Amino acid sequence: MKDTELVNPISSIVYLTSDFAAPIIEEENFGEDLEKYIEDKDKIIGGLRQKIIDFANSYGIHAQTVFVFFDVGFSAPLTPSQISSLENDSSVDHIEDDMEIQGRPIMQGRPIMQGDISSNPVFYIPNERTCRAVTLVGGPIPVNHRNRDKKIWVVDSGLDSNHHDLNVDMSLSFSFVIENGEQDPNVDHNGHGTHCAGIASGKAVDGNYFGMNGVSSGAKLVSYKVLNKCGEGKFSYLKNALEYLRIFGKNREVAMICLGANSRELSLDHNNPISRLILHLTLFNKMFVVMSAGNSFGDANINFPGSFSYPTRAVTIASVDYNWDYITGFSPYSNYGTCARWAAPGTTVFSTFPGNRYEVMSGTSMAAALVAGIIHARGGLPVSDEYITYMGLDYKIAKV
Repeated sequence: MKDTELVNPISSIVYLTSDFAAPIIEEENFGEDLEKYIEDKDKIIGGLRQKIIDFANSYGIHAQTVFVFFDVGFSAPLTPSQISSLENDSSVDHIEDDMEIQGRPIMQGRPIMQGDISSNPVFYIPNERTCRAVTLVGGPIPVNHRNRDKKIWVVDSGLDSNHHDLNVDMSLSFSFVIENGEQDPNVDHNGHGTHCAGIASGKAVDGNYFGMNGVSSGAKLVSYKVLNKCGEGKFSYLKNALEYLRIFGKNREVAMICLGANSRELSLDHNNPISRLILHLTLFNKMFVVMSAGNSFGDANINFPGSFSYPTRAVTIASVDYNWDYITGFSPYSNYGTCARWAAPGTTVFSTFPGNRYEVMSGTSMAAALVAGIIHARGGLPVSDEYITYMGLDYKIAKV
């Protein structure tokens, strides 16, 4: 083996054939209650996982993420010679790159500690304990009997479940990140997930002068951690998270996916695993999937997975700028394109941050978090009484 193969492995996903093993959940089961369907299948699931691990071990490969529910396979860093050997194995269907994904907003200075808001013009409203971005879209709206048990699933960098403004269901939360120190979904080393969660559903604690009331204030959150402390993750983490969401997500709940990667190939291939899962979440689970358009001032149609905003319940959100009274224009960093037909305020948005702190961030992630809160509060897609035209396309301004 060449020395370069030892130091330059390729992050890969290996998909195994149906002759090797059928997935736990097959197409004829897609319309069933999948949580109930897998309830008594622990031994079968465990046996299939071990079979996949043993197969990888036979090639001297340590399987990282193992897939058993909708596909059978595993992720691992592979040398070129291992890839070549696996491609010649009749049990291997195909091998794909395990693409890197990111969830980086545009940071606006240092995290703002409690009591240090006046030094930064963030359009914070002390008497309502929220930010102007939230009120511009019609929030905050307190949760009520109709949506109290409906969850917002935050597929991101984790959530600080100890933040007093967030209502996190720790029992359902899970980390899909395999790196050391990232196994707790209720710890957010990056801050991105916690910030987005506060925008969507923060509820300021009574008696605290500072706090964050999000759009659907007090909504129950679940943390599906797919990004590490640097705001980076992998395709395999996201795929695994969406498979679990496909099993446990319920009607009229919201999946918030504020991350992405530029990939023309995946964006054009609507039959890839992530796009299929998003489609199934909307069709079978009757969930809403809210995604960010991306912050590279480019084509949103190649920013995956936001490029897959189909069907109606899957929406991709661009960002607009604003002043105290109204929308002022398209954000200069926001991606644009036909997949992003909704927009919301995304610049200098105040929200929660790990350690019972607060931060100001800008990005399409912040805009998408507003829309996730709107959908949760409404139990349906946003309304719009205005739009903004940019690069020849009309974008509806999302409101409650």
